[in-house]
Amino acid sequence: MESVNGFVVLDNEKVFFDELNQQIIFEKGKILKKDFFYPKGIEKIDEKLYVVDCYHNCIKVFDENFEFIYEFGKDILKEPCTIKKNNDNIYVLNKDYGKISIFDKKGNFIREIGEGLLYPASFDLDNNNIYVANTNKNEIQVYSVSGDLIERISNNYKYPNGIKIYKEYLILADQFNKKILVVDRINRKEAVLASGNYFSSIDILDDTLIGFDEEKSEFVETKLDINKLKFYEFSYTEKSNVNFGKYESKGELKYLRKIKELSSDLIIEKPKAIHIKENSLWIAIHNYRRIVEYDIKENKIKNIFQTDMQIEKILVTETKLILLDYFFRDIIIVDRKNFLKVGEIQRENFKRPTDMFLYDEKIYILDTLINRVFVFNKFGKYQNEYNIMGNDNVSIKVYDEKVYILDKRDAKLRIYDLYFNFEGEISLENGLYPEDFCIVGKNIYMCEDGKNILIQSDMEGKIKQEIKGYYMPNKIISKENTIYVSDFVAGDIVEYIVEV
Repeated sequence: MESVNGFVVLDNEKVFFDELNQQIIFEKGKILKKDFFYPKGIEKIDEKLYVVDCYHNCIKVFDENFEFIYEFGKDILKEPCTIKKNNDNIYVLNKDYGKISIFDKKGNFIREIGEGLLYPASFDLDNNNIYVANTNKNEIQVYSVSGDLIERISNNYKYPNGIKIYKEYLILADQFNKKILVVDRINRKEAVLASGNYFSSIDILDDTLIGFDEEKSEFVETKLDINKLKFYEFSYTEKSNVNFGKYESKGELKYLRKIKELSSDLIIEKPKAIHIKENSLWIAIHNYRRIVEYDIKENKIKNIFQTDMQIEKILVTETKLILLDYFFRDIIIVDRKNFLKVGEIQRENFKRPTDMFLYDEKIYILDTLINRVFVFNKFGKYQNEYNIMGNDNVSIKVYDEKVYILDKRDAKLRIYDLYFNFEGEISLENGLYPEDFCIVGKNIYMCEDGKNILIQSDMEGKIKQEIKGYYMPNKIISKENTIYVSDFVAGDIVEYIVEV
C-alpha cells in the first residue's frame, strides 16, 4: 500500500489512511471517500464515525452508511491528527498548536490541555492518564485526564511517534532509533519489542502489535508476549521548557531575516524542499502541493506552480525543474516556463531515492534503502552508480570535487572522491541526529530536527555554535556565504550570512 501513510484498529478491523487519494480504506473492503484533505484519524462513537480531516482543520462526522452529518473544530484545530474517546468526551490531538482539545460528542468545545508540547504525533489515554508522544522534544508527556502535567519521560528517544497503552505497559514507536519499545509504567523498565524499521504508527489487534513502517510502506506484526522480553531499568527526567523564538547569533553565523516577513503575499505553510538558483529561492509548500519561486533580491513572488505531488526535493537548471516525489519517490523533470512534465529519471533498481544534488552538470541521486548513489547527466540520462557505506544516509552534497554523505543514524559525514573511493569520515559530537547539512568555508552547518536547533561545527565535527529558536529545521542550502534554513513546523525560511 504505497499510498497509505498510517492506520488504526477500529472494531477489530484495520482502517488505513490513504492520504494520496484522500480516502479511508477499511480492511474488509469498504472505502470512505469524501471531501477530505489528508484524513489522519477515525473513532466510532454511538454508531457514528468521527474522522480527523487534517488539513481542513476539523472533525467530520458520518453515519454508518458514510453519509455526512456535521463537522466541528474549525475555529479550534490546526492540523489535528489523532482522536480518542473517553467517557462522554472526545480528545483530539491539535498537532500544530501543541495541545489536546476536548469536545463533547456534539462537537462543542470544552477546554484544552498541553504544556510544552511541540508538534506531537500521537497519544493514548485510559481513565486516569493521557500519554503523549511529544515527538519534537523526544519525550513522553503524561497528563491526568483533568489536564495536569504529571511527568515527562525520556530515555534517549529519537522522534517518538506512535504510542499505545497495553495493560500496565506503554508501547512506543521510537522511529529514528528504528525500534518499538515496551515501557513498564509501574516499575520504570523498558524492553525492545521490534527493531529495524521506521515505525510511525502502531496499534494492537488480538494481542498482536501492528507497526507501520513509513519508509517501506509496509506493516510488521509482532506477538505481544511480554513475559519473554528482557527489561532494563532506565532513568527518566523532568525536563524544563525550551525557550523557543529567540535567535542567538554569534561567531561566524549572523542572522539576517525571515523570508515570510518580506512579503504579505508569501504564505509558507510547511515548507519542505528549498533550492537557490541565481536570485530565485524555490520553495516546495508541502501541504498545498505548491512550488513558489521567490525573488530574494526584489522581495517578491515570481511564480507559483500547482502540482499533484508533495515535493521532497527540488533541483533547478537553466530550463528545467527536477522534482522528487515524497510518496512514490518518482523523479520527474518539468519545464520551468510552463511547468509541464517533459521527462522522468528512472532506474529499475531504485528502491528509495532520498536526496539529490546537482554538481558539474551531473545529478547525484542518493538511495538510502540500498546504500547506493546513481549519477545522471542534467537531462536525466543514466551514467553510473556506486555502492556506499551507511546505516541511514539522508543527504548528499558535492563540494570541491568531494562527495559528502550524511548518515543520520551514525551521526557521521562520509567523504568520497567523484568515483566514490572512500576518503574518510567526520564523526559529529554531542549525540546529534542531523537531517541535512551544508558546508561553507571550513564549517559544517546542520539541521538537527530532534533537538530543534541549527548547529555549526568545524571540519572535525566539533560544535562551535548552536542556534535555538526552531520548531523543526529540516532542510538547509547555501549560496556562496549565505545560508537558508527551512523550518517545517514554523512555516518559514530563515536566512543567515556567514562572516568569513
